[in-house]
Amino acid sequence: MDASPDGWTSWSGKKLVNALNPTHTTKVHEDGRVWLDSPPRSYSVYVLQEEFEPAKR
Repeated sequence: MDASPDGWTSWSGKKLVNALNPTHTTKVHEDGRVWLDSPPRSYSVYVLQEEFEPAKR
């Protein structure tokens, strides 16, 4: 896997938020690694926090 492919911006140092549960966040390390959690038998969708817009209910 390539942490910085051509044509894509680097997310190093950026914060990610779980779009399904915005209280869960994580940071992309400077070398591109990131730790992601997901509930058992479920899934999570992480997006850049700066681009995240919570759904209006």
